[in-house]
Amino acid sequence: MKFRFYSIVALLCLSGSSAVFAAESSFDGQRAVLDTSNLLQMILALGVVVVLIVGLSYAVRKFNMFSVGSSAHIRIVSGLALSNKDRLLLVQVGEEQLLISTSPGRVQKIHEMQAPIDLAEAGEGKASSGQNFSSLLQSLTQRGRS
Repeated sequence: MKFRFYSIVALLCLSGSSAVFAAESSFDGQRAVLDTSNLLQMILALGVVVVLIVGLSYAVRKFNMFSVGSSAHIRIVSGLALSNKDRLLLVQVGEEQLLISTSPGRVQKIHEMQAPIDLAEAGEGKASSGQNFSSLLQSLTQRGRS
């Protein structure tokens, strides 16, 4: 879709320049406003501007330069998908950790951890963190029932 738009704009520019060249031959002694060197320079400058805009937008998205809020004090320690829409998240806010259930249109605090869990210190990798998180969740729910 974008390619079609750009090709139409390029054709219109080129057809307009041919009209200027035709007008140049009818005016004796006057130089045309757009000759081939000026047209080529204009197209190259436009290309540089477009590449610059695309490159800067990619850099902003890649490096997250202009984030709306600072998440330095809030981070997701671990997560577990319960279904396609429901998740359990272990979220750290400052020094506190909260177990949160999320689903579309609803966020609910399930448990506030008494002692923070440090997954990196326990030596858990990403592959085994889901199993350990689920075993931690099971132990917490069993303690609540008894």
